[in-house]
Amino acid sequence: MGQQSSGPLFGAQPITHIANASSYVVWGRAITKDSPKPKPILSLSPKNFNEAGLTKINPGEFAQFSPQVGWLDGSHISRATVYVTAYIVNDNGMLECIASDHSVKDNTSVIITPNNQLRITKMGTRWTDIFDVNHDPSKRREPKISDANKRLKKMADEKPTTVEKSSTSNLTWKKEETTNNFITNNTKTLFEKFIQENSSSMVGTPVYFPPERFQDVKYGVRSDVWSLGITLAEIAYGKIPYDIALSDSDSNLYFKMMEILSVINKEDLIQKCYGKKYSKGAHDFLEACLESYENRPKYDGLQKKEFYIRYKESDCKPNIADLVKKMEDLLKDV
Repeated sequence: MGQQSSGPLFGAQPITHIANASSYVVWGRAITKDSPKPKPILSLSPKNFNEAGLTKINPGEFAQFSPQVGWLDGSHISRATVYVTAYIVNDNGMLECIASDHSVKDNTSVIITPNNQLRITKMGTRWTDIFDVNHDPSKRREPKISDANKRLKKMADEKPTTVEKSSTSNLTWKKEETTNNFITNNTKTLFEKFIQENSSSMVGTPVYFPPERFQDVKYGVRSDVWSLGITLAEIAYGKIPYDIALSDSDSNLYFKMMEILSVINKEDLIQKCYGKKYSKGAHDFLEACLESYENRPKYDGLQKKEFYIRYKESDCKPNIADLVKKMEDLLKDV
């Protein structure tokens, strides 16, 4: 399955897999600069998909691609760059792009996750990504109903209690049991779907994402605490503390951040941004923000940090006008 080509002059033929852990049929391809230029997608017919160089990958299956490479590609002398593209046809009958010419090195495979996102596969595995999340469809568990959904359901099922007498007027209300006409069954379903989708959505700027945002897991305020830490590091360093170009498209930033966060060392990042210019309290505060998700404090935990307490109780009130003037003076020297 997938594209085949003759091997390179030196080294082994590079191979790329696309594994489909989603519930949709995926149409994918993996090509190189030496591959024939694919035709555009003009319709949703399988024939047109095939003409565009796309291979059908059913849910729970994978496709192997051996794209055309140069003579030296696949050897220790030269590594080929493979461009992965993947589409699904969603429930509305619309073509949805999961990845468009996403670049990976040869012999690197990818997974289309249950949330229809592309992840790099961990070396030596087929369904496990570089964050050690296993997307094997055969081992997938049914998602548990979240506490938020349980509370919403309880609120929707409860009958409202009417007030016998208004506290702001002399009007008296007739006390009777009524049904909740505001939250109908259909509305309740929409609310539950909204909560479920937005508690694991990928909305936001990828450079501030914490590692768990790339792992198909629910996130909460601890994820915002990570974003706060990156913001503090950025303020101290003068720019985003990653080797990344903000001019890239959101999709490129997403994939680059996924790779960066899979190998990030928080101690190196803190040293890079703070060095010896900042107090131990500032170091400890930033370190807490960049802890692993399980060990990362929520807001109330941060408020117990010495760094927070010291400045909360300080009488020092910043003068914004003076701060802006100092910044302008600094920019004149740049």
